[in-house]
Amino acid sequence: MEPALRELRIEDLKTKIAACQQECAELARKSSTPDLSMVDTTIISHIQDKAARHRDYLHYMLGLYEHQG
Repeated sequence: MEPALRELRIEDLKTKIAACQQECAELARKSSTPDLSMVDTTIISHIQDKAARHRDYLHYMLGLYEHQG
C-alpha cells in the first residue's frame, strides 16, 4: 500500500477512535444520572457496549495499519 494512503487511513482511524472515546464518555456520564429508568439504563448500557466494541475494532485495525509499514 502506498505510504501516503496508509497514513491517511491511520489518521482516519485515529479520528474515529477519538470520536468513539468521546461517545463512550458521554454515555458514561448519561448512565450515571440518578433518575434514569431501568429501560433507559438498559438502552444506554447496550449502546455503551456497542460503542466499546466498535472502538476496540478500530484499535485493532489501527494496529494492523501501523504494523504493516
